[in-house]
Amino acid sequence: MTSTSAKRLIPEHLCARCGACVPACPHSVLALDAELFPYYARESACTQCRRCLAVCPGVAVDFRAPAADRTVVHPLLGAYRDVYQACSRDAAIRERASSGGAVTALLSQGLRTGALDAVLAVTMRPGDPTRAAYVLLTDPAEAERSGQAKYQIAHLAEVLPEIRRHERVAVVGLPCHIHALRKFEALEPDLGRRIVVRLGTFCNGVCEREGTLYLLRRLGVRPESVRRLEYRRGSWPGVLWVEHAGGAPVAIRRDVYGALLYLYLAERCLYCIDLTAEQADLSFGDAKWANAWGEGRWSHLIVRTQRGAEFLAQLGSSLELRAAAPADIVCEQAYQFDFKKRRAFLRLRHRRPAPEYALTEPPVTSGGRLRETLFMVAYRSRPLARWILAAVPRAMLWEMSRRLFGRIRRRRTPGSSDVSSPAGPAAPVGRASP
Repeated sequence: MTSTSAKRLIPEHLCARCGACVPACPHSVLALDAELFPYYARESACTQCRRCLAVCPGVAVDFRAPAADRTVVHPLLGAYRDVYQACSRDAAIRERASSGGAVTALLSQGLRTGALDAVLAVTMRPGDPTRAAYVLLTDPAEAERSGQAKYQIAHLAEVLPEIRRHERVAVVGLPCHIHALRKFEALEPDLGRRIVVRLGTFCNGVCEREGTLYLLRRLGVRPESVRRLEYRRGSWPGVLWVEHAGGAPVAIRRDVYGALLYLYLAERCLYCIDLTAEQADLSFGDAKWANAWGEGRWSHLIVRTQRGAEFLAQLGSSLELRAAAPADIVCEQAYQFDFKKRRAFLRLRHRRPAPEYALTEPPVTSGGRLRETLFMVAYRSRPLARWILAAVPRAMLWEMSRRLFGRIRRRRTPGSSDVSSPAGPAAPVGRASP
């Protein structure tokens, strides 16, 4: 039976494609198809144990009760203990990073000191650098090379069982990966014992791999000729940089290709309400205002749990930290919070079945409803937009995308009239001492 004709585990619009359901099954019933949706490869072997659904973040995530060791609950950020801005003290790591290199610095330092013996993170596959994949890393140099954002879906199906071969593992993931991991740990506590820390990254939505292939086509690069691909190379906010066999490396600025990736936004991301990885131990995001002000490269860092605080205290010498406030993130990410924490509930009303979050629907302004209507019209028109844009000359397409992405970002850039900016740069506090 092929994956196209096989029975899917859950409806496509619910599936985050994290892959956690595959190793959760004790009878190897499930597999992932080419688009990473789980299906019944051996349905006759299914015993209806429902372990696959127990670990599924697409069906339900409980945001109500924060862990007992979290001290503050913020309506947009979730539960947390402290908020910082952070960057790596290693200039080489910082320059290769999407923003401050804080995640990479902690992972590398952890592997070098023995605080960690493995790291579960996303890299571009060595044999196919156009495809993102989770790998288990044990070499600090490999951890450093795995830095930067990957604007593509990646799954845990193959690597999650490998955690059992190690004792001190750090896991880096998007909010949906962290949700799945927490649910998997509840099912298998021994796996949770081996995970030292969960590092979550801010996410407003992830793109289909086809989005990357689309950009390559517009650049005139054959996917099979790609030798290396980076999404955020160079000076902030970076460029999509492609080294290929057909000639000199090519690149597109982040502010040019950003809007084009919305043409390939995964549908499940429309119904997600977690922007800042609320169930992680430590959460990280691009400190756009600090970077736009020319202060160097910085990341937002939210300390959420006692475990996260202890990990930061142990390895924080690899970071430069400065004091920050929740308002810094809320103002900067105003559009994203509106999209995820308010307007997402409007989408949930009209898509059934819907994921269960056990939360009360927040109020949405008339302006928010209008923005949502316009967004959904644009989202549902993506096939038509792709067809039309195929005929647009490349230079014109780049300029159109740059202008559109600029309008999208205007709500959360310094000087915007739509949000309240923090008073200025945050004050340095030196090394971590949570």
